[in-house]
Amino acid sequence: MRNINSDQIYARGMKTLLVALCLAALLQTSLAADGSFNYNDQSQWGGVCTTGERQSPINIMTADVAQSSSLTPLDFSNSWEETTSNGIFTNIGRTVKFLVDSTSPNVTTRMPVGIYKFLQVHFHWGNRSGVGSEHRINGQQSELEVHFVHSRYGNPNALAVVSVLADTNTRPISGVWATLNASRVANFSDNFTVYGLNLSSLLPTNRDYYYYEGSLTTPLCDETVQWFVLKNQITVPAAYLEVLRSVRDITGGVQDYNYRQVQPLGGRIVQTLGSSAATISSSSYLMALALLTILAMAV
Repeated sequence: MRNINSDQIYARGMKTLLVALCLAALLQTSLAADGSFNYNDQSQWGGVCTTGERQSPINIMTADVAQSSSLTPLDFSNSWEETTSNGIFTNIGRTVKFLVDSTSPNVTTRMPVGIYKFLQVHFHWGNRSGVGSEHRINGQQSELEVHFVHSRYGNPNALAVVSVLADTNTRPISGVWATLNASRVANFSDNFTVYGLNLSSLLPTNRDYYYYEGSLTTPLCDETVQWFVLKNQITVPAAYLEVLRSVRDITGGVQDYNYRQVQPLGGRIVQTLGSSAATISSSSYLMALALLTILAMAV
């Protein structure tokens, strides 16, 4: 019989532990990738989703929001207003997502934390009226939340998400909602090519925001996200929301809702544009108006 000393036993134990940890990480990564995690039992997500200290989404209490003079307006520039994007609209098992094609012109957003490149947009919704958004404002949910996911140049692990809340209207499905035809991605892995999508049509005209540091709202819940939750909402046809409530997940079951419950704010502070930024914006407007007046008088 071969003798095994304590060092060998320790080494074997560490090797076994390492293999187990790797398998667990691979399993969780797989769950995150294929969309098979369960929204009905979010306490089972585990990992950073449970132990993290800057998790998302949150309930934004407007009375507690701090004004910051260091924040600047989001600059979507002409790449949003004048450029259209091609890409794939697909059902990834937990939501429907538009992924921009690599051949499309870069769409970027200048943020207070740097210049970020747009990657994809996806939706979160509820199974009935009055719920659906992941973020809440003063405890209130909207019926849809649109996430514009960005990554920072040179650092793909640094993410920023521009969040737009939406409520419903009675208009028929048209415009951008017809372009992103959810009925064509009713089942997991369904997809089709989208041409000429104007992303700015999913943004409100006023783009003032709430800012805080948070995480992804799905496993692995990585705490690498700069969040910009726009204060102003858009509207979505109620008929479109009904289609979303009928799409199917990876198991073939109906994905009638896909929002995460709000997480503790902890010691984080939600910020918004300070008065100086508003003053600069107002001053720019007045200067432009004065210039137009002078030009008009000179004609």
